[in-house]
Amino acid sequence: MSPVTIALVGAGSRGQKYAEWVAAHPDRACLVAVADPLPHRRERAGGTPYPRWEDLIGEGRVADAVIIATQDRDHLGPAEAFARAGYHVLLEKPLAPAADECRRIVATVADAGVLLAVCHVLRYTPCTDLVKRTSGPARPSHWRATSRSSRPSRPGAPARWSRCRPGERHLRRADRAAAAARHAVEPPVETRARDDQRTLRPIGERAHA
Repeated sequence: MSPVTIALVGAGSRGQKYAEWVAAHPDRACLVAVADPLPHRRERAGGTPYPRWEDLIGEGRVADAVIIATQDRDHLGPAEAFARAGYHVLLEKPLAPAADECRRIVATVADAGVLLAVCHVLRYTPCTDLVKRTSGPARPSHWRATSRSSRPSRPGAPARWSRCRPGERHLRRADRAAAAARHAVEPPVETRARDDQRTLRPIGERAHA
């Protein structure tokens, strides 16, 4: 199978990680183009450089897929444009900061008949695996994620959580732990934010005070 060709939109810290992965796996992927306003970021990422994603998409379809690693507020425009141009789309989380933008992206991708994925790396961490294993028939119905941190978890490090109320757990983990818990808990849950806490609970169920 030929390597998947990739265009990168947004070559900041997260975009560079994607570029590094592609460079380390030439048998699986090839970065052919990068769009970012800063020249040194474009040069570091590699691929044909473009100062704006609009310039890149103006060339037509130059890759199989696009990775969009821009700021959250800038996901909608390129996601819709590249999907319409026939690119499969990988979006850095979150899908978009507003529900209506999320719906627009999903609808555009469906109409275009291309693939869409959102990169939620915490789904594959030891923390999330532990939540899944402990969420059996008697699983708690309410989870709370606290203690935000931008520091990545150490490979193999155990999750840190403690019992706080009947039917409730605390997940003390890096920022976006809430997203990991959302993936692990069924039925679907919604988040409630307060200060530095994000509370998760099954939709329709009364939250703890």
